[in-house]
Amino acid sequence: SYNFAILNRANGSVAKSTLSTVLHTNLENVFNAKAMSLHYVDDNNIYAGGLFGYTINGKQIRNVIKFNTDFVIDEDYMYDTASATYKSPNAIVNKVILNSNNELFIAGNFTQVGGANHSKITKLGSNGLVETSFSNPSITSTYNVQGFALDATNNVYAIATDPSVTTTPFNATMYKISATGTILNSEAFTTNSNYFRVIPSGNDMLLFGGYTKYGTTYTNRITKLNSTLQVITTFNGHSGIGAGSISAIVRDANNNIYVSGSFSGYGTTPTKGIL
Repeated sequence: SYNFAILNRANGSVAKSTLSTVLHTNLENVFNAKAMSLHYVDDNNIYAGGLFGYTINGKQIRNVIKFNTDFVIDEDYMYDTASATYKSPNAIVNKVILNSNNELFIAGNFTQVGGANHSKITKLGSNGLVETSFSNPSITSTYNVQGFALDATNNVYAIATDPSVTTTPFNATMYKISATGTILNSEAFTTNSNYFRVIPSGNDMLLFGGYTKYGTTYTNRITKLNSTLQVITTFNGHSGIGAGSISAIVRDANNNIYVSGSFSGYGTTPTKGIL
């Protein structure tokens, strides 16, 4: 069973809950495996990515889906009338982000979308079909894109890890990719964790997860990177976070940072996973 609640931004009160029978039924039917990412635009535009399959009129849609009001499935999204099939990714989608042009960036461990080669990161148009203006960035074929974010000019920031490595040190690469799919910068490094996420922070990026080092720099679970993916050493938010990992970050209007996760405290202050 899956329970979602959409909250008012101002005070955190519930704006839309899962009391609707239709909503609850469709969540059960679609997410029969696991959903990794939701992108909420408004009540008529909700996008989900993950590892799942769903059959519509005898045709299967996989790993990306769009919902309208009350999570009713948009049956036209990703449907190609010429082939009478849904053009779905062939493997897990870890992140979905909609840009200001109603184009959906997807990232994960897929190598194809709709049977064509589109590996790890691609862009879908407003109809859900691959947008060819975004070329395939050359991300290592065995890597899985975990963290993914867009900046104000639609540059892509992605963190990819090697899932075939199951013990430390893990291999990872941080990428900055242009709005057309060209890799602008990349930084390969080894780390003691294979869990990462990334969000924009003004002109910079915040990388976070369960690691303690970004390359050779001790940055303990949260790192601020500049536009060329180098560590901003004046950012010391990592200095007191205890053992565990950071799972989520939000920033307020003054760029104060709020984090949550499984960590035990900050310095000598026990914070029970929220700071």
